[in-house]
Amino acid sequence: MSILRMSKRAYIGIALLLLLASVPIVLLARPSLVTIALQPWKDWSEIGYYHEDNARLIASPDPERVVFFGDSHIGGWHLGEYFPGKPYVNRGIGGQTTAQMLVRFRADVIDLKPKVVLILGGSNDVLIHLRKLPFEQTVENYASMADLARQHNIKVIFAPVPPVNDDLTQKWSARLEQPDRIRKLNDWLRNYCAANGCILLDYYDQLVNEKGMMKAELSSDGEHFNDEGYRLVSRFAEAAIQSTRTQPAKNEIRQTEWEHRRPRLAHSKVRTITLY
Repeated sequence: MSILRMSKRAYIGIALLLLLASVPIVLLARPSLVTIALQPWKDWSEIGYYHEDNARLIASPDPERVVFFGDSHIGGWHLGEYFPGKPYVNRGIGGQTTAQMLVRFRADVIDLKPKVVLILGGSNDVLIHLRKLPFEQTVENYASMADLARQHNIKVIFAPVPPVNDDLTQKWSARLEQPDRIRKLNDWLRNYCAANGCILLDYYDQLVNEKGMMKAELSSDGEHFNDEGYRLVSRFAEAAIQSTRTQPAKNEIRQTEWEHRRPRLAHSKVRTITLY
């Protein structure tokens, strides 16, 4: 009986070896299978995600167009509901880091020739384990997107990285390598906007509770906005977009490295949109 069991195991082992050995032969005979297998990684930045809709918008320019650009916080923002009748375009993709956003910035923002871009990203840089980015890389990505926008006469609005809440679905803050990482990113954004003439949506203090976490009534999962949360930030966004009408037609900002911009916060006045 034991010999029979051993022979069965041997046959199974041999069959598996033959199967594995046949894989390279199949791939050589059908190289298209390699493409299919690697398809999820082929478009890492998902630059083709909005390709068809981008082509439609490029063919129909609108001088009042505004692009909302970012990750799932933007992707879940139903612009037609919160800004009815406005030529606002959603270019958010869930799960994306600022590195992926930067790669698709030309296709999803610049090529659409908007008047304004509103950028909200960075949560996945600090919360998703396999995609975390160093602080320096995240802020360099912020600066690069803003520089590209200004070079194409697009006015820039930054939205702070929203806080998280550990009491709703999961311990989001446990994913942070540093407890103050979100605050540091938002401090840098405030500094950058002060030094470079961008607008900052100053809504962060209205999102947090006495523990410094996202208010439960503004989120269903502790990380993303719910309807009430979107209604709150939409008020800030609309006020900021309207305020761009008073900005110069083109921002002539000296292009410098972000490290040199940071110390200027104490001597600069940041342009923020604050509502009460």
